[in-house]
Amino acid sequence: MDHRVEITIRSMTERMAEPLRMPGLADDVRLSPSRLSHLFIRETGVSPVRYLRMVRLGRAARLLDETVLSVKEVMAVVGCTDPSHFSRDFRRLHGAGPRAYRRRCRGPGRQTASAA
Repeated sequence: MDHRVEITIRSMTERMAEPLRMPGLADDVRLSPSRLSHLFIRETGVSPVRYLRMVRLGRAARLLDETVLSVKEVMAVVGCTDPSHFSRDFRRLHGAGPRAYRRRCRGPGRQTASAA
């Protein structure tokens, strides 16, 4: 994989709580936003925006499953600010809204690592 895409992915993962924008990510690897976008799609098969959304929603799912953080707190940790967009996107990716996902993952008698 192109090292500039690897750097961008690492930045997205490490700084997901921040409001990340293409111009800033592109500056980090000394490319124009459009060039980084094309390169990113070529290397990963998805746009940087979609990739970041998947990273955030994946982390949100893990937090909902493994912690007792509220949905609002999870949103803050992963950098999502709009509850309706978060819920809609989460449901599309995971097949259930955040609260239903948590209930489904927990199941009867299962404790979280932080509650044990």
